[in-house]
Amino acid sequence: MVRARSQPDRRRALAGIAVAATALRAAAPALRLGVPSGPLTVWARTHLGLLERRTGAGVEIIPFDTDTGADPGKAADVVLAAPSELGRLAPGLVPVPDGITRPSSEIGWGNLLPVWRDRLASWSGTSLGLPVHGDLRLLVCRADLFNGADRNRRFEARHGRPARAPVTWREAVELAEFWKAETGKPGWTPLPSAPGDRLRLFYAIASGHVVERLSATDRARSEKLDEQARFGLEFDLASGKCLLGGGGFIRAGEIMARLASLAPGGGPSAQPWQAFERGDAPMAVVPVSGIGRLQRRKASRDRFSIHPVPGGDAVLPAKGGPAVPYPLGNLVPHLGMGGALACVSRSASDIPRSWALATVLASPALSQDAVLDPGLGGPVREQQLDAGPWDGLELDRERLDQFRAALRRTLLPLDCINPSLVLRLPDARSLAGRLERGIADILAGKQAMEALAAVAADWNAARSGRGAALGEVRANVGLS
Repeated sequence: MVRARSQPDRRRALAGIAVAATALRAAAPALRLGVPSGPLTVWARTHLGLLERRTGAGVEIIPFDTDTGADPGKAADVVLAAPSELGRLAPGLVPVPDGITRPSSEIGWGNLLPVWRDRLASWSGTSLGLPVHGDLRLLVCRADLFNGADRNRRFEARHGRPARAPVTWREAVELAEFWKAETGKPGWTPLPSAPGDRLRLFYAIASGHVVERLSATDRARSEKLDEQARFGLEFDLASGKCLLGGGGFIRAGEIMARLASLAPGGGPSAQPWQAFERGDAPMAVVPVSGIGRLQRRKASRDRFSIHPVPGGDAVLPAKGGPAVPYPLGNLVPHLGMGGALACVSRSASDIPRSWALATVLASPALSQDAVLDPGLGGPVREQQLDAGPWDGLELDRERLDQFRAALRRTLLPLDCINPSLVLRLPDARSLAGRLERGIADILAGKQAMEALAAVAADWNAARSGRGAALGEVRANVGLS
């Protein structure tokens, strides 16, 4: 059993962070730190004393409501912004200074995961933020899902493959349907009640049916593909037109509707994965923080396995053409739905001190603390995939190995060089609202093809008058 590191040890480690920047120790106006209300504000307040010591200035935390759409940079020097906000906030942000991106910088620039460093924290080729923490979901399966020998034989006879943790969403649905038929119990968790969380699930399913996963070890093949095949998702990167009516997105809508039919009664849930915790579902997609909670609960301790979220069983080109089968799963992680970037506002009263504060927030030690915080998210650094102190999850060796393997499979750059990104356009909020309504229509019984065609038409109409629309679409996926 791996033992959890004590809180005193963690605090002593954090206290040893080197000075983030050469800031004068003389009295200076307080730095204003804009933080989204909720767990991130709680986390920032916990480290307020450390932030003040390392920057040599007072720090005033200014919580802001992410639902208002206001620009937090107008009221703060440093903003902890979600990646989805970058396109909207970009004009008011200061580019990351060259000194921070050097190999010798304390930020550990080269250790940041490339997708966070070079794509999610960048807009139009310019780095605008420092990754603080990420966002990650994994799949868990109850042990008794595969423990019944007779049941497993019936599954294999019906589906032509052994019962196993699903590597594709098609397998997940078939396994859930089989479980429900065999036991009379729900085969899946409730769907999320929050529209944003439903959007997260939709993209998690869609990305592996739209984008073909490319590995750094298959560079020759990757170089033969155009930008659309490598990075395109919701938009045509040549014309800027919306592709949400394409086959892969339709497949995602259909799968979500099937999962909804396999859920327990009572409707959607704010925390769907807790149905798994209660024993009401045999599988669940859970946040990283949920893994530790499952292991600490007596009823589930050492009675589940950990896997990457399933991928697509086929890639269905958005512009038409034959499907490309992937029987072993086309896992294309969809990243950036959560997480935080430390950004400096152009209106900051003291830009050098503001970058000192941003650097402390994103420093390896403080970032590790954020990753482990139960209210926050997942890794943004390569060292956090393997060497991070995941012992706080209290996993035994088997589950700890599964957990680390799932992290590497999902986030290691060598495994996947083209994960899909959260929508980051300047008008992402209104577009996401339209898609959320389309997903609600699908779950209410509307055909996925019809609902998503309407969403695509809405998106095209909403963006038709934007002079920089195509440039925004390219910046949205990390291209300049």
